[in-house]
Amino acid sequence: VIMKIVTQKIIAFKSDRVGDLILFSPFLKTVKENMPNSEITLVCSSYNYQVAKNYNFVDKYIVLDNKNILKDLFINFKVFFLTRYKHLFQFDGKNNSFRISYFINSNTKSTICYVKNKKILNFKVNKMRPSKIILKLLFDNYQFRDENYELKPRKTFQNLYFEILNQLKFKITSKKNVFSLEKKYDFIYQSFFDMEIKKNYCLFHFDERWNSFDENINKNILCFLKKISEKNKIVITTGIKDFRLLKVLENKFKTYNFYDNTFNIISKNHNSSDVVVLKNM
Repeated sequence: VIMKIVTQKIIAFKSDRVGDLILFSPFLKTVKENMPNSEITLVCSSYNYQVAKNYNFVDKYIVLDNKNILKDLFINFKVFFLTRYKHLFQFDGKNNSFRISYFINSNTKSTICYVKNKKILNFKVNKMRPSKIILKLLFDNYQFRDENYELKPRKTFQNLYFEILNQLKFKITSKKNVFSLEKKYDFIYQSFFDMEIKKNYCLFHFDERWNSFDENINKNILCFLKKISEKNKIVITTGIKDFRLLKVLENKFKTYNFYDNTFNIISKNHNSSDVVVLKNM
């Protein structure tokens, strides 16, 4: 008797940034470990694809271009609308990803619902994305993410991912992030490490979202970095867009720009040799 193994298909949306994908990586790895015969399709972005393509627990990739969404829908029509999935995970919070996920045929759908306070005629109203009606009708498992950026404790996205895994009764063996690079990048980074960093370091990442904070927060961050650098080497990475705090960091610390697979120094002004800024990471 020949037993036919049925491949269970899974689709996950994470078309955002590299750091967001890395935080999502233990979730995908856990799903693959619990369903080793599954076929995982990851809907990613052109940014995080460079890391995602090295994950051996992902089988297929769709690079979603929000500027050419109709073209992507046409090319991937079969994947999105003519395929039956066991699980769908919509975790990037993108409106286009939400809209696509509504029409995908899947046994179970899981997502993060974003909640933010809005003022309407002096009344505070919770705005949910997706709406409560859509959430109840189209999704089986979900967690809520507070998008009000006051200084109060909030569950991290990674905590919410693991909560959903618990809802699905998946066994979690590791919560360690996975970051894999091609061999050529391993050499580039190792060479830079040997030349500039040379020892264990603390890594911080800042991007344009820091523009939502006021100058007092930025001053506190600088004080915090100074305190940490007294005993530790610090590496600060940034995204591809400029922001106010970056200008301050460039003026205070030695700064490199990563371009064309090379680290090019752009600012030698530095108060501390134990702090290095890497742009466009």
